[in-house]
Amino acid sequence: MNGDLYYLRQNFLREIKHFFFSKDAILLEKDMLQIPIQTSSFNIFKELPPPIVPCHFSNIKKSAYDILNDNLIVSDTLPAMPLAKRTIDWDTKWSRVPDTFQLYLHGLTAVQILALACVQEFDIALLQKAYLIIKSWHDYSLTFKSHFNHFVWGDHSTAVRTISIIRFIDICQRESLWNLFSFQYLYDLLLLHAKWLSNDLHYTRNHNHGVMQDEALLHAGYFLSRQDFIYKAL
Repeated sequence: MNGDLYYLRQNFLREIKHFFFSKDAILLEKDMLQIPIQTSSFNIFKELPPPIVPCHFSNIKKSAYDILNDNLIVSDTLPAMPLAKRTIDWDTKWSRVPDTFQLYLHGLTAVQILALACVQEFDIALLQKAYLIIKSWHDYSLTFKSHFNHFVWGDHSTAVRTISIIRFIDICQRESLWNLFSFQYLYDLLLLHAKWLSNDLHYTRNHNHGVMQDEALLHAGYFLSRQDFIYKAL
């Protein structure tokens, strides 16, 4: 376990607890948010301390356009993977550290790169590419062979992917782009991840990965207005 990272994440959770137990924190007492997100001014990363970025990105804009041109980047520390016929091999053994590449590949960090780059330079093509990556991962996750890949629903990868999905939804909400993407599909996918994270059978106790799961579940719970997820994470 990286001690410095563990310390940072513990501080993050302390900030979160202070936010939720302050008198200004008012949570909706509903199982699901009934008002579509696109009709509100809600911005999760202005309301909560932002989650820790899972890996280092030195040049978001360049990395995003590399991905757009089918050179898949999941971290600055790993080589880009050229995409054959614009399709992603979710079982790839790419790079000298294939497990690390798999972790960030299934964490959909490429989606975070594209979404964050869209904040710097508004380009619909970046979000369209991010959406296709999300759809590609989800389609793969429903296949039989996905059951033999432990990164599909691993503790670390699922936590990172949950934040990636939230970042994508957050940008779409801020830019009022729901007409381009399926809100219900993304909402249901995020809910699926939150339910997985809230299951005790999937929780890694006394470990940095467990803290990351708490972080992701807490953001998802706040985004979905689900008190049960929020208090589970706390």
